[in-house]
Amino acid sequence: MINLWFRIERLGIWILRLLLNIWVRLKWVPHEPSDIQLDVTKPICYILPSNSVADALALDQACLANHLPRPLLPMNSSQLDEKRALVSLRRPDEKIRSAFSFKALRQRHTDAEPLPPDTSIPFESPRLRRLIEFTRDNPENDVQIVPITIFWGRSPDKKNKEKPSFLKMLFSDTWTVPSVLRKIVMIILHGRSTLIQFSPPISLQQLVQDDLSEDRHLKKLLRLLRVHFRRQREMVVGPDLSHRRTMVNRILDGRDVKNAIANRVRNEDVAYRRAAHQARNYANEIAADYSYAVISSLDVALNWLWNRIYSGVQVYHIENIKQVADTHEIVYVPCHRSHIDYLLLSFVVYQHGLVPPHIAAGINLNMPIIGPMLRRGGAFFMRRSFKGNELYAAVFNEYLHLILKQGFSIEYFVEGGRSRTGRLMPPRKGMLSMTATSYLRDARRPIAFIPVYIGYEKLFEGKSYVNELYGKKKNKETIWATLGNLRKLNENFGKVHVNFGNPIILDHIFDQFNAKWREQTTLPTRDANWFDDAVSTLANKIVTGINASAVTNPISLISLALLATPKHTMDERALMNQIDLYRTLLQNCPYSNNVVLSQFNGKEAIEHAEAMNVLQRRRHPLGDLLYLSPEHAVLLTYFRNNIIHQFVLPSLIASFCQHNFAVSKERIIAFINAIYPFLKAELFLRWEKDEVADMTSHWIETLRACDLLVNTEHDIPLLRIPNFTSPNHAKLVTLGGIIEQSLERHFITLALLLKHDSGNVTKEELEEQCCLMAQRLSFLFEFSAPEFFDKVLFRNFIDTLLQQQLIQENSTGSIVFDKTLEIIFEEMRLILSSDVRQAIRQVTHDIA
Repeated sequence: MINLWFRIERLGIWILRLLLNIWVRLKWVPHEPSDIQLDVTKPICYILPSNSVADALALDQACLANHLPRPLLPMNSSQLDEKRALVSLRRPDEKIRSAFSFKALRQRHTDAEPLPPDTSIPFESPRLRRLIEFTRDNPENDVQIVPITIFWGRSPDKKNKEKPSFLKMLFSDTWTVPSVLRKIVMIILHGRSTLIQFSPPISLQQLVQDDLSEDRHLKKLLRLLRVHFRRQREMVVGPDLSHRRTMVNRILDGRDVKNAIANRVRNEDVAYRRAAHQARNYANEIAADYSYAVISSLDVALNWLWNRIYSGVQVYHIENIKQVADTHEIVYVPCHRSHIDYLLLSFVVYQHGLVPPHIAAGINLNMPIIGPMLRRGGAFFMRRSFKGNELYAAVFNEYLHLILKQGFSIEYFVEGGRSRTGRLMPPRKGMLSMTATSYLRDARRPIAFIPVYIGYEKLFEGKSYVNELYGKKKNKETIWATLGNLRKLNENFGKVHVNFGNPIILDHIFDQFNAKWREQTTLPTRDANWFDDAVSTLANKIVTGINASAVTNPISLISLALLATPKHTMDERALMNQIDLYRTLLQNCPYSNNVVLSQFNGKEAIEHAEAMNVLQRRRHPLGDLLYLSPEHAVLLTYFRNNIIHQFVLPSLIASFCQHNFAVSKERIIAFINAIYPFLKAELFLRWEKDEVADMTSHWIETLRACDLLVNTEHDIPLLRIPNFTSPNHAKLVTLGGIIEQSLERHFITLALLLKHDSGNVTKEELEEQCCLMAQRLSFLFEFSAPEFFDKVLFRNFIDTLLQQQLIQENSTGSIVFDKTLEIIFEEMRLILSSDVRQAIRQVTHDIA
């Protein structure tokens, strides 16, 4: 009877293998067999997390395609008598119902692992025990243990162009072990996009070096494998989810939340039940309602949307996440340019086989229809300010701590809101501080912050940003406004670029400021010196990391060139040459190792900009002229500001040499050293002050190599610009114009300070006057955009002057300063044209 059953089963397995070979399409990671790091001359044993013939046959198919030893054949060693090179893990007390799992009744025929007797080891594997014995007895030999994870329906490069399938969403891979029927349906629905993850092999010889018993070695190996499989599944599927109601109850059970409820009862004389009810309402307002089905649905919908409005989503350096995702908790910290950012980053992460993050979203997005959809896609909502609401702050902190503790990746924007100018805004430390506090409270796995640069070639919100900069009130987000944006779906928005920066490890930041932080038993207060310094350093590293991952696209190069000209107009050939020059400069002296440079040359960039209707052409017999309309000139300042930080040093050098006939290299370096701290604070530049001299020297040599600077024929080597009639002269002047507006803002601020004299104006009054003066200059002399008189930029410059102790506030709040400010003012005169200085004199009543 058993022999008959065995033949029937073998026939069933043969039929299943045939069907899988016909239907299933496998993708494996790593993509190249050589990257799997296996030594095929040594014995190999594959490990699957669960007992499934379908998984085993899929693995066998992948190994056959990659010319690797096959798991269902005897192990590749004459010294080992193992009929299979495969072990499936499962606990004896689990009632696993995997499809086609081998029954204990037929162990001797199928070679599946037998159920263990009652033992202290949670799972007994005779095959693993025999392999451990072999390696202990034969120190000269080794066995490679290869963990294998299979995800049905998660191919990393699948381009899903199908219509949304709710069946596929319902039968997607989750943490639940599927029943026989569910596994069959999963294979039918997802078999053509199946991902097999080959993990680096574990050396048994290294594992058994410790002087432990066989039982201890086996327990150690099984523990390593279970942790590995759990982390692999967390990376792709996400952590195991609890019901949202359970999460809310856990929040309310938190010690800090209970204390905050008690404080409200005591301080506001309200009933305990009412205070607890308020805390529950806060938790329900905040908490996400993460749904794998909705995530899958959004993936299909967003794939259609991006293909509709964009001509491609380009992703760079995704490996920066994957190298830390299995060992660290991930916190994505992108720049915030558009509401599209929320959806775009989750889509990109999901498309590359990683679990989408929980996203901190503003409460303004919790609107009908949109809010519930975002909540199920992983968004949790937060108010703009927690000030004065201890209970809300306690509930939010507890929720953030719980999702970090559960192993979810998180995404939030350190700028706090969307940038209206294209520049990075000063980081806000609130969420960073809460994340760092949560980590100190329960440091299970180290945290890695991933800076993310998101660059667009056209913005949905472009016109509204310009209106806000001109002083118009920000439009409130509503469902009707969202529906109104649907009319834009026929526009050409170009490409989107997403670049992942280098991970920033929180442990390393803490180690810089407190070597004994791991030994502390109490949490630091937020005003503790070391903790506050650590969070400030972390915030600065994040924003500089975002800028260090900038992508230079064709639209930003066009805007960089044209906005540096007086009338935003250039001859076609001159514009092509200017763009090619910028590309050459960045190729020879890249801002960082992580930046990405557009592959478009000058001619291709112009064609691309014209296709997107951002560049106008005026035909002329002597050569076509290319120009920006007033509307597009204002909009394109946004894209110039995305990459302006990469050109700060060459632009400063070009401007300084342009306005000074012949200067020494040392004089240029001294000037840039003096002015660099202000530009570093405004543009979040990556170099520390002691690095600036070397970088300036490097840029001077780069400009000389491009014939933009030439040596004078003097005994002392001096540098000057090319002759006025030379084409390189025009290139240098345009290059110098890139940083001009930042210098003009600084000059206006210093001019107004010196006009008032020390102790006669407050910080707030100075900000207001600077903004009004810049606005007046813009109207009188056609400066290019409202961001020129953005009050935030003046505020940041004044704050930098305070931090550098060049000015101070006295007891009455007035600004006081000494003669040092006059020296800096005189230095800045050397880099501005006489026309600009005269314009500022006129507006500030001839004080310059």
